[in-house]
Amino acid sequence: MNLLFSRGFKVLETVRSTNEYISNRIQNNSVCGHPVIFANYQTNGKGNRGKKWESEAKKNILMSFAFKSSLKLDEQFKLNVFVSIGLHEFLYKYFKDLVIIKWPNDILINSSKIGGILIENKIVRNNILYSIIGVGINVNQESFHDYNPKATSFFLEKGIDYNISVLRQELLDSINSIYIKFLKDYPSLLQKYLNLLHLKGITSKFLIGDKKITGKIINVSPEGKLVIELDRNLLKEYSYGEVQCVF
Repeated sequence: MNLLFSRGFKVLETVRSTNEYISNRIQNNSVCGHPVIFANYQTNGKGNRGKKWESEAKKNILMSFAFKSSLKLDEQFKLNVFVSIGLHEFLYKYFKDLVIIKWPNDILINSSKIGGILIENKIVRNNILYSIIGVGINVNQESFHDYNPKATSFFLEKGIDYNISVLRQELLDSINSIYIKFLKDYPSLLQKYLNLLHLKGITSKFLIGDKKITGKIINVSPEGKLVIELDRNLLKEYSYGEVQCVF
């Protein structure tokens, strides 16, 4: 059986960034001993597009791992699909059908963000040499700054504290399970991703630059661009950062 994680993991007390830690170990050729890194606290946790990932010490899941594949640059969205469905599988046990995916890499409970994914690829020519995949899941944190969409956590949704050590192992097991499906049947994972996509098929407001538009999310292109249907059945594709949902 092909397992992504088979050698255990390392828990760091404090680190600047789990993705940064993995990256430094790769550059020093020392990543193979601990393919998965968790941290209790990050002093410079990273989100997408240079944003900071907020997390109180010992309250949440902060994780990174190195992933090697034979994917081409134009296939990189497959990683978003694979990891997003892995997180969905993990969270479904606790939140059932409330778990949805916000393109390209956020996980929501209804319309509130409970988790996110940061994928950083090392590109050589047109190939992905390796990827560093960071995952953040809000667990026991009780308050957050004002975000769009707003943030939530296991505690805020359920009203109880959870054992983060247990959740870490459950998360790894879920990602392992989806990794096996990823190797065997990626199209089925993609279809599940599309079925779980936040606002898909619903007339919604979007912000493109400074302009608000009305449209419907129809699909995601093979390259990972969001396909939105505008007026008069016009379809347009948008890359990450070009369009924002208005909550």
